Amino acid sequence: MSHKKAVLFVLLCAVLISIGQLFLKLGAINLSLTTLTYIYKDYTLLAGIFIYFVSSIVFLYTLRKNDLSLLFPMLATSYVWVLLLSMYFFKEVIKLQQITGILAIVLGVSLIGFGGNR
Repeated sequence: MSHKKAVLFVLLCAVLISIGQLFLKLGAINLSLTTLTYIYKDYTLLAGIFIYFVSSIVFLYTLRKNDLSLLFPMLATSYVWVLLLSMYFFKEVIKLQQITGILAIVLGVSLIGFGGNR
C-alpha cells in the first residue's frame, strides 16, 4: 500500500473514531450507575462501540506494511473531527485555546505526514 493511501486510510479511521465518540456521547447522556447493566440495550452505545471496532480493523489493515511511527500520530486528527462534530451536533462553544490546540495538532500531524513520505 502506498504512503498516500495509508495516510488516507488512517484519516478515515480518525473520522470513524470521532463518529463513534459522537454515538458514545449520545448514549452516555442517559447512562447512570443503575442502568450500567442495560448497556447492551442502548443502540447508540452499541453503535459507538461497533464504529470503534470497524476503525480498529481498518487501522490494523493499514499497519500491515506501513510505519506505526508515521500512522499513529495521524489518529490525532480525531480531535479536530470531535471538535467540529461537537459544535454541530451538541452546540458546544469552542474557545480560542481549543482552536489554537487544534491548529497545533494539524501542524504537527502535517509535519509528521510529509516527513514520512518515502
